[in-house]
Amino acid sequence: MGARRTVATVAAALALLAAVAGSCGGDGGEPAGLAAIDAQALLGRAADRMEQLESFRFDLTHENGATVIARGLLMERARGEVVGSDRLRAEVRARAGPLAVDIEIRIVGEQGWMTNPLTGRWEREDLTLASIFDPVGGVTALMRAASDARVVARESIEGADYYRVEATVDSADLGLLIPGAEAGRTLPAQALVSVEDATVRRVEIRGAASALEAEEIVRRLEISDVGGEFSIEAPR
Repeated sequence: MGARRTVATVAAALALLAAVAGSCGGDGGEPAGLAAIDAQALLGRAADRMEQLESFRFDLTHENGATVIARGLLMERARGEVVGSDRLRAEVRARAGPLAVDIEIRIVGEQGWMTNPLTGRWEREDLTLASIFDPVGGVTALMRAASDARVVARESIEGADYYRVEATVDSADLGLLIPGAEAGRTLPAQALVSVEDATVRRVEIRGAASALEAEEIVRRLEISDVGGEFSIEAPR
């Protein structure tokens, strides 16, 4: 009798393990259902949605490196707002040689301004979104150029649900996000894309986009307050 109970117990345990294993995806270990999502199509919808956004806040951070911008400054962090496709205000933490400096940048149409790192006064600068950092065009290009995409998780942030998508992207397609990016480098990227409407919440790009960057550099772009009312005007 005891032996029969032992066999039955083992059989039940094996059945439970089989059920748990069946609830996961294939070799990638994705939960059931995620592997069936067309990740490339999801990124395509995310690109379309990005082009429709009228305004949002952004927060760009770097680990193990920085991005070269105007006057040879090394941008470590930038946060601010975007309105339409040609207005941007950014508070930038940068390095000028060994010094850490805080500057502000504004771009209105084809005109740009930057505060002097030493005096804090506004000065005209030959700046465009493409030469500094274009969140709209850059994220859109990344979504459309990404390859080998797959949905690996579903996450909840502040009450909203997102798909986490992993993919690769050629550095040649990152010029609007990373000025100076060189062709021929394949970089891993992740994106959090809204389950509800395909709005991009976060983008992460790992690896050097040019020979001048550290191989372990990581860039993260957070997008929030979509549709917020922001006024971006030329400085007085």
